[in-house]
Amino acid sequence: MLTQLRKQLKASGMGEMTPEQEQVMLRNFRETSAGAFGSILGLQNAARSAGGLFGRMPEPEPAPAVVQAAATDPVDKAELARQLQAMDAAGPFVVFERRKDGFSINGKPYLDADGAITDFGADGVSGAVSYIVDTGNGSALVKHLNVHAGGSPLLVGTLGSRGDQVSYLGKDGSTAGGAFAKPTSRGLAIIRNGSLVTIDFRSGTVTPFPVPEGFHIAEFQNGDVGGTRHVLVERDKQDGDTGDKLKEAVVGLGSLFGKDTRSDYALLNIDTGESIPLTISSDRNTVGVASGCRRQNGLVNRCANWTSYDSVYQPDGRPNYSHYFWSLSWQSTSSGPVAVAIESRLSEVNVIRLSDGKRANAFKRGMGIQYFTTETQGDGKLKLVAYWSFKGHPIEDVSTLF
Repeated sequence: MLTQLRKQLKASGMGEMTPEQEQVMLRNFRETSAGAFGSILGLQNAARSAGGLFGRMPEPEPAPAVVQAAATDPVDKAELARQLQAMDAAGPFVVFERRKDGFSINGKPYLDADGAITDFGADGVSGAVSYIVDTGNGSALVKHLNVHAGGSPLLVGTLGSRGDQVSYLGKDGSTAGGAFAKPTSRGLAIIRNGSLVTIDFRSGTVTPFPVPEGFHIAEFQNGDVGGTRHVLVERDKQDGDTGDKLKEAVVGLGSLFGKDTRSDYALLNIDTGESIPLTISSDRNTVGVASGCRRQNGLVNRCANWTSYDSVYQPDGRPNYSHYFWSLSWQSTSSGPVAVAIESRLSEVNVIRLSDGKRANAFKRGMGIQYFTTETQGDGKLKLVAYWSFKGHPIEDVSTLF
């Protein structure tokens, strides 16, 4: 069974286990129920309970039911702050990258024994990261970790859901509720339609923050809200906006001649209330699916129905690069927080210094830029690669643009 598991890990590209990790897994396997004995599933469950398969071997954590019970038992705010302060440690810049299950730290996948990591917020400068763990029973755990300090993550609270609302309960007794939660490197952000609630784990403060009139918090946040202190807001749709194909066609025609200046999104500083407008429009967020189709000839299918909906991905699983989620990213770098945005109907890629709002153009192409990627280097510099004509065009350090 151990041989089979080794093959599975190798085939999935998740690396190899050390002898010490295999010993921990075998020890946990012996402690599993007899019903699981003789099954590869039993060994896989033991692997999950061992934790730290890829270079991290934390102390065994309590079962999810015990952890949730602890989260509902408030502790003194000063004690929680002391535990978080004990995590503070200095070190080199940390590169965090998103994965299907959680994230990676300097290229090594990070997993949690209690469940799948659904979202995280991290700061490469401080090494701090907060993340949400789905326990599979309608609730989730909120944990915090500092990579430089090592050790096990600290449970700071739980999330529960009822209908389309989520509620947060911190170990220190702090509470907040809203539409959805977004972890940040310093805490948690609870998103509402017209406001934002920030929770700072260290101080225990819960701060509601209003959104400017005519805007709401964007559902998808492809950046670090806590580390950069900026959140993405989206302009409210006016009556008649949805499905107005004629207006979309006129806007699209105008963009061909460099006249598209729509700013449906902005980055809002949650400390000062100042905003940085972005020339990104919301009329290209949808994808379409045809149904009731029959072949008319060798080139054309005639379809009875066409359904459009807002989606980050295409129906075949490819990214919908026209969606605002892929049009913007913001993160901390060694030279300060920056944002990278593809604007003006995909014709420009600009870098924005969030400390003062100063802009620098990285790429400009009248025929359009397909998409871009960013990669934080080990020294904290941000690499940008823009793609068009089946080729990547890199800038090794975006700070040189300033």
